[in-house]
Amino acid sequence: GFTPFKAFIEGDITLTTYDTLIYTFYGFRSYGHHLLLSVGKIAGALIILDEAQLLQDAHWYSLSLLPHHVANFLAFGATVVVMTATLPQILVKETLNAVKSPYLTTSHNLLKVNPNEDSIERGSLEVSLRSGCLLDEVPALASNCEKPLLLVFNTVERAAAAYQQLAANGYDNLVLLHSRLISGVKRDRETIFEKNGQKRDLIVVATQVVEAGVDYDFKTIATEISPIDSLIQRLGRCARRNDGYAIVYSDPEQAKHVYPQALVDQTLRAIDGDLLAE
Repeated sequence: GFTPFKAFIEGDITLTTYDTLIYTFYGFRSYGHHLLLSVGKIAGALIILDEAQLLQDAHWYSLSLLPHHVANFLAFGATVVVMTATLPQILVKETLNAVKSPYLTTSHNLLKVNPNEDSIERGSLEVSLRSGCLLDEVPALASNCEKPLLLVFNTVERAAAAYQQLAANGYDNLVLLHSRLISGVKRDRETIFEKNGQKRDLIVVATQVVEAGVDYDFKTIATEISPIDSLIQRLGRCARRNDGYAIVYSDPEQAKHVYPQALVDQTLRAIDGDLLAE
């Protein structure tokens, strides 16, 4: 007879990663932590691919596949939403080309903020580019910049070194966030963003982990150089509700062995303070 519970650990909403979704959809049964989802759950579903900018590499390989995955999802009757704050126009173009097929009847819509129609709650952001290294100016930034202050480094080692500098100089309202923290510690430290409101003396030292999911209105952010989409995500932690100020340290050595050099070089050629402020 009918069972009063949902069997097979299935629910109305499934939270999964991009790789597990793709492995499941195409029938791969890889070893490890890729759980088995029924293809029937994907067919006809609402599929939301959030933070799509995280699918990046120097040769555009991952994002070149995404339009074809979207087309295949649509062929199975799904509705697909691709979400990111940094959506390149070439990805939109390639996706539209991929879904042009005689066996697909699709429609699309690109949603973005319209200043004439939508209420924009963000403050204005002033951006300054500096040629040095962020780690060299940590004490000066902590002393002179308006807080809450966010310092973003590309490596755990430099973030830890900055944290130690500030702690040694007597700053006690200080938080360190990076990917190597055990889950319980990381969760406890992240609760300051939800529970404590705006702390005028707060300094957060972090790595790339703050690029998404941190809804906190930092007054000042200083960051090492990174690829343009990553950089925009970092600056998005500042001036979320009130005006803010951002400093980007452009020495490419800060990104060495972390990001593909070609992406960093292209970012340095493209950016300026006015462009990033937009």
